[in-house]
Amino acid sequence: MQAEFIHKAIFKSKLYCKKLITINQVNKESLEKIKELCEPVLQEPSFTRLNEITFLGVLSPKFDNLMPDCEYKPVWNYRKLYNDGTRKDHSLGVASIILDQVEYFNFNEKNKKLAVCWALLHDIATWPLSHTSEPAFSSITKTSSRKLREMIILGSKQLPESFNITKSLKKSGIDPSVLIELFNKEHYPGDKDLKKLWCLIHSPISPDTIEGMWRTGYVYHIKFPGAVEYQHKIHLNLFEPYIDKTDSSLFISFWKSKSKVYSEHINSNSMLLWESAWSNSIKKYYSNIALIDSLNIKETDIINTVVKNGIDFGSRLNKYKEPQQYFVKNNKRKLDTINLSLLGEYLSKRDIHAELRPLQRTSKIKHLRSLTESK
Repeated sequence: MQAEFIHKAIFKSKLYCKKLITINQVNKESLEKIKELCEPVLQEPSFTRLNEITFLGVLSPKFDNLMPDCEYKPVWNYRKLYNDGTRKDHSLGVASIILDQVEYFNFNEKNKKLAVCWALLHDIATWPLSHTSEPAFSSITKTSSRKLREMIILGSKQLPESFNITKSLKKSGIDPSVLIELFNKEHYPGDKDLKKLWCLIHSPISPDTIEGMWRTGYVYHIKFPGAVEYQHKIHLNLFEPYIDKTDSSLFISFWKSKSKVYSEHINSNSMLLWESAWSNSIKKYYSNIALIDSLNIKETDIINTVVKNGIDFGSRLNKYKEPQQYFVKNNKRKLDTINLSLLGEYLSKRDIHAELRPLQRTSKIKHLRSLTESK
């Protein structure tokens, strides 16, 4: 135990001067194509704002030296530390993946633009500190991220002009209402080509999931294939995208790695308590903040405010969605050729909130609160 403590202490002293390694999988050619298709959207303040929002929120190694030490805080005992990047980095990565896919599907120019705009705007309603702050600011402002995204895309009068991207979408040849329809998870669009795109972006292996897990995997040293390894592994029939049985092992491996990321890190008891404590604290110290102010506040200001006033380690789990367990049904190693709309029957998930709730009420929470208050 003593040796382990010394090891962590030595590493800790090195961490503050150690530069995080930047990761990126968007090449110049892809970036130029994205610009060509959706340049006006890329220039919008509401999109460039995403460059200031850390992808993993308080679970990022970026903020380690700004936070007090305690037993539930993430310990970055890796020889190499990777920067998880920003929501803008992620959105461009998703755009690159989906652009490659729709080009392989031979979509027309209009639907290529629609696909890329979907990717660029899927996180447009992200608050500073990403999913960490989302449940707090969403509750305070009485605005869900889904509703906020719709407001930004449709140009709600409740938001300032800097958060109105309707004109830029139309300038790019995109009907905002069609884009909103594409975001709707409940039912697919009537247009047959848009249905194919809808199936792709709402599948368990969507471009959003592929890029996000690759990015998160780097941080936690869990290997995921890069975007290039998925190229031309999703095919298209007359009705919707599908995976050939010869490629199914790649996606099963992906799902198992995703399961590892969540079970060992994001949804581990300590991480759930740590991130919930920050969310509860943000809700406590920013209880009167206006919607537009909550979107523009600096992440370091939030962290400094919470640290200064004390982290609220309550007994309440506060996440942007229920913690989930990811698993491959029947432990299959390969699948038959299958449409993406049916893939969820095998690459599955279930809520684990009921199993975790009793663990929130332990004496460790009181100990953790006292550690924070003593700072």
